[in-house]
Amino acid sequence: MNTRFEELRNKPLALLTVEEFLELQQGQKQESPRQTYISDIIGIEEAVILTGYKKSTLYRKTSTNAIPFHKRSNKVVFKRSELEAWMLENRQETIDERVKRLDQQFLSKKQKA
Repeated sequence: MNTRFEELRNKPLALLTVEEFLELQQGQKQESPRQTYISDIIGIEEAVILTGYKKSTLYRKTSTNAIPFHKRSNKVVFKRSELEAWMLENRQETIDERVKRLDQQFLSKKQKA
């Protein structure tokens, strides 16, 4: 491997010049064009980051089946899409939406009377 590339790689990012940064970036592209794969299956640590809950809170929610989870060989895992959907449940109406809904209710009751 190129010693210049290694030198730049070990240098703190904040100390790189623009030219050095671009050279480092180019070297990384040539080194290994990897595909980034983000799994939909996540562990407890990623679930903590995703939800903002403490680990103990997540375990408590799994023990009461208050949160969607999967268990395999005593390991708790989550499906990212299920957690995101769970977090978006129980959406609260905006004031405008509530006013429109109440207006429609009022008008439909008035028409029936």
